[in-house]
Amino acid sequence: MPDCLTPMPARFGEVPGELLLDFGGLFRVYRVGYKATPPVEPVAAHLAKAGVAALVLFTKDQKDFQLLYQDQERRLAQADAQGVENLLGRLCELQRQGKDPLEAAQWVKDILQAQAEQEGLFRKRPYRNQGLFSEHYLEVRLRETPEWSEDPEPVRRELLELYRSKRAILENANESQTEEEFIQPVLKALGFAYWVQDAQKASGSLQRPDYVLYPDEDTKARAVVQKEEAKRLAPALALAEAKYFGRDLDVKKRDARDLAPNPVTPSFQLSGYLQSTGLEWGILTNGREWRLYWGRAVDRQNRYFAVDLVQALEDPEAFRFFWIFFRREAFLEGPQGSFLRRVLEASEQYGLWVGERLKKVVFDTLFCSILLPCPR
Repeated sequence: MPDCLTPMPARFGEVPGELLLDFGGLFRVYRVGYKATPPVEPVAAHLAKAGVAALVLFTKDQKDFQLLYQDQERRLAQADAQGVENLLGRLCELQRQGKDPLEAAQWVKDILQAQAEQEGLFRKRPYRNQGLFSEHYLEVRLRETPEWSEDPEPVRRELLELYRSKRAILENANESQTEEEFIQPVLKALGFAYWVQDAQKASGSLQRPDYVLYPDEDTKARAVVQKEEAKRLAPALALAEAKYFGRDLDVKKRDARDLAPNPVTPSFQLSGYLQSTGLEWGILTNGREWRLYWGRAVDRQNRYFAVDLVQALEDPEAFRFFWIFFRREAFLEGPQGSFLRRVLEASEQYGLWVGERLKKVVFDTLFCSILLPCPR
């Protein structure tokens, strides 16, 4: 290890370690020894709860290392002793130069990203979170909820069998065929009673979302006979828009497999439906990718939570993310609101906490300790 390091004892709950470098409390570098397997999960959970951006070096023999970088995201990589020494030497140099902590952290992320792109060392996440929820909630808090302990395995096996039986058809299916053969059975397995909307056309484009999703058949039956659209939508849980299997959801194009050409991208199309209907939640899917959108987000077109269902069907833990967020129960209102509303609120609260903590750290390190006398 470089001579610039002065290791200090540190703990991650029950896991002991050492603090090697500290960039003003905003970015830290730790080393954790282990005997059998690297304790990545408990250390990562501790860091996430503390809101600390950190690089952790796990090693059993000081020769081979597993590297964990964590702030709002998590990255893993491998390195040998020489690689770690080079990395730490560069961080020591950045610290001596008085570089901004965020600059040092970004340099580490860039290094790990370059290695991951070359060697495929990123930990594959079972979801893609585009700013809708907090990563802290998805990585840590979600596993503490009662929903996480429920068993989705019967549904996973049902949908896996469905996909395998329809895979050959879906490769060339158009939009309506994809809906009938795959998307509608998935919606049913998730517990929804769905209403297929009439395809009203204007200027060559669909003017209604494909589906309105209800909590049960009785609610749907009472709603769909209403003449006023507002009354038909009032008891709905969400709306859904479907595309042919595998279609790019962020590209505007004219394709024979689409039900009707549309002058906007599918993501923009769903955003417009959410705005016009006033419904809180929307699902956009091409059968393979399933996206969840919140209709009240300021930038709702670009903020979503997504799961690749085909990949998730082969991985029980990955499927759990799909099942928890896209099933009917996620949208149902209870005494404490819906599950999705609770996730949103917890994400917002965590974001506020992190912001306040960072402001305090910046004040303490840049003002209190440097420009102003520190209160004692």
